[in-house]
Amino acid sequence: MMYYSFRIAYNTTQDIMYLNDFFSVKGNTTSGMWVYEKSSEETDLLEFIIHFTSKLSDKKTLLIERDILPTDITFWLLYAYKNECNMEFPPKVMKELSSSSITFCLSCWEQ
Repeated sequence: MMYYSFRIAYNTTQDIMYLNDFFSVKGNTTSGMWVYEKSSEETDLLEFIIHFTSKLSDKKTLLIERDILPTDITFWLLYAYKNECNMEFPPKVMKELSSSSITFCLSCWEQ
């Protein structure tokens, strides 16, 4: 099973509600991180990334004004596999992430 996750370090509890409104989704919070996660069965990888990167490209300065910097934002791909772990990333996915300055993180583990 594969999961996609956006994680943003936040500074205050008011930032949690702001991030929910900003991205039009309700994220979970844990240890100073706002986290929004979906499985690959629920959404397409490119659609998931574009949902976040499009809002970031239009309104990045609004986050910076709240002291939430691009370096505070990461995209995680979490993958539980059997026997072998192989992945491909379409150029559009990599372009979206790189143009938004979001760090790409990958975590794999064998089931």
